This record gives sequence, C-alpha cells and structure tokens, in this order.
Amino acid sequence: MHFTSQQSTIALFAIILSLLMPGCKSLGEIVHQRNQNKVDNNDDVVMAKAFYPSPFGRKYNVNVVSNAISLVREEFKGGDLVELTSKDLLTDTSKDDIATLYIKTAKARGNTIKLYKPAINSKIIRTFRRSVSRRTKVTKTDLSHALIEYDANNRIISALVRINQYDQPIVSWGSIFTSQLFLGSAARIIENKISNRLLDDNYLATM
Repeated sequence: MHFTSQQSTIALFAIILSLLMPGCKSLGEIVHQRNQNKVDNNDDVVMAKAFYPSPFGRKYNVNVVSNAISLVREEFKGGDLVELTSKDLLTDTSKDDIATLYIKTAKARGNTIKLYKPAINSKIIRTFRRSVSRRTKVTKTDLSHALIEYDANNRIISALVRINQYDQPIVSWGSIFTSQLFLGSAARIIENKISNRLLDDNYLATM
C-alpha cells in the first residue's frame, strides 16, 4: 500500500514544519510513529509486531493499517517483461523470508498454516480490490501460492498473499513485489467470501 493523497499532504506539511521548526520530528519519525500506533491497536497485535518494525531492514517498505500489513519491494534494474515474469513464476514464495516469519509466528501461538494454489491467492486479492493500490502496466496475482493461518477450531486467523506488478518507466521493465497480510476483521471477510469447497479444491499442503 502507498500513501493516499491525504497522507501525501500530511507528509508534505510535516516536511515543511521540520524545515521551519528545528525541534519538529522528521517525516520518517512521523511515519514510524503512525505505523507503531496502528501496530499497538491492530486487530492482530502479535502478527503485526512480528513484521513491524521490519525485521528485514530496508529490504521492504512496510505499511500498517488496522487489519493488514503490506511489505513492498521495488526492483527497477532493467530487463524485459517475459524475463521478469518467468523468474517470478519459478520463485517459491512459500519459502522466502516473509513466509518463514509468518509460519513461525503462527505456529508459535499454536496455529496451523495451509498452503493453497495461486487461484486462492488471486481470489483473496480480488476480494480486497484496494489491496492493489498502485497502477502499473501489468499486474499478476497468479504467480504465487497463498498461505492461510487457522486456529484449533479451523477458523481463519490471517492470510498471506502476493502481488507481482511490472512497469516500464522509460525503456527497461522493473518489478514491484507486494506481500499482503490480512488480519483480524479482514480474515473474517475471507472466511465469509471464500467457500470451503473452493479452499478444499485448491489445498496443497499443511506447512
């Protein structure tokens, strides 16, 4: 997720204040405090604290809202679209650093993670249309598997999905990779919108 126009206006105002008033907080401090407040009041404080502040350094741009966390990595290093999509299709995101931390956090609180085919990844993203907040030339939601956390009563607690986007600012293509965690009330929406039959048909493994 990226700044809305209102957030951008607030950020610009903060920069101006920091220049005019030496004692004011920097933009980075303001954004951090805003995210930290959303973590402390999150629907799922345990999972939110696992991902913010980011344990991955500056590898991802992390944004927190009350029921979701997005981790975005931009790589505008050049290449053609076929090359980039082929590389992403062959990448097993269920074993990357974000998935590893997600699974570890879920298991630490006694829950189970199930792995699903890319069709569920796409379905969850379509359920939350605003999760794709950035306009690019190409957006792919079917290159990665989905991970869903269940409690002992088989209720959905959270979900981790991925969005691959590709853009061509000048000549070469670049990629924007978003990992989206849906928590709390968002997990309830997934539970209500996606049938058990569809989940069963696309189930792959328990992690």
